[in-house]
Amino acid sequence: MFRYGSKSHFWWVGFLSIVLMTAAFYLILSHGFTKTFTGEFLTHESTIAKAGASNFESFFQDIGNSTAYRAQLSSKKNWDSSTIQDMDAYIDQWRDSGLVSGIILTDDEGVVRFNSNVLRTNDTGSSVADRDYFIWAKNQSGGGEYFIGQAVTSQLGASKGQIIVPVASPVFVDGVFRGVAATAVKLQPFVQRNLEYMKLTDHTKVYLIDANGDQLYSSSGSDELSGDLKVSLEMSQEGKLQKDGQLIAYAPVTLGDQKWSLVVASPIEDIFDFTISFYIKQAAVLMLLSVLTLIFGVFISRDVQNKL
Repeated sequence: MFRYGSKSHFWWVGFLSIVLMTAAFYLILSHGFTKTFTGEFLTHESTIAKAGASNFESFFQDIGNSTAYRAQLSSKKNWDSSTIQDMDAYIDQWRDSGLVSGIILTDDEGVVRFNSNVLRTNDTGSSVADRDYFIWAKNQSGGGEYFIGQAVTSQLGASKGQIIVPVASPVFVDGVFRGVAATAVKLQPFVQRNLEYMKLTDHTKVYLIDANGDQLYSSSGSDELSGDLKVSLEMSQEGKLQKDGQLIAYAPVTLGDQKWSLVVASPIEDIFDFTISFYIKQAAVLMLLSVLTLIFGVFISRDVQNKL
């Protein structure tokens, strides 16, 4: 026959055993779920980064083809009133988008002779002879191709002082290089246009890095991607990693000779926001099972004791 003290000790041991087993099971379950969810989160980020990179490439391909087409029109070769009219008509097509600021036409020395932009200021006279796209165009043997230049700070027109990506195509007249037509794409509004669908959480940040490791864009303004993280990125490939408290996915953006990397980064803490409801539900279920197990044990014990 059990004494009260021994029975009390027995139930305390049983209760603590159930609590410890429940806690251990909860921790194992939570760790497995967090690890799985983190992997899925990184996979989702990677998918978004690749989709964003693909959108970038498609957009600039369209701009490139359009610029190459414009460069071969007779108005670009005749340098008369139809030249600026044609350029204005082209810019009017993009005016409401806020993505294209203007188009220029240079002579064979790189001096801007015609300029149409969304402000209709028609600034001319500046030289772009040192730009990579002009150097490329001057070395071509014919028209029909386009070149995406390095992101630069615009010197003139509606985008003056802003970072633009020039998309250029050479102009030839009877096989002789006449100049270059270059469309200016404003980088910041273009990335922001694609930003919303790339953010998995309110704290997700998007970066655009060029092949030299220079940061072309950050969704948080002046915030810089750390140097250690830049070193960890394989710029010519897609990938994902967990570092410095962030879940990071990146994908290459190939724009002709330009090689960029689109980086999507979210704080690891944000995983908690997605998993908190799971943890609460699991904890409640395990606590309920523990209590029911204990109550069931009490009833069984009393039933056995009554039969003795």
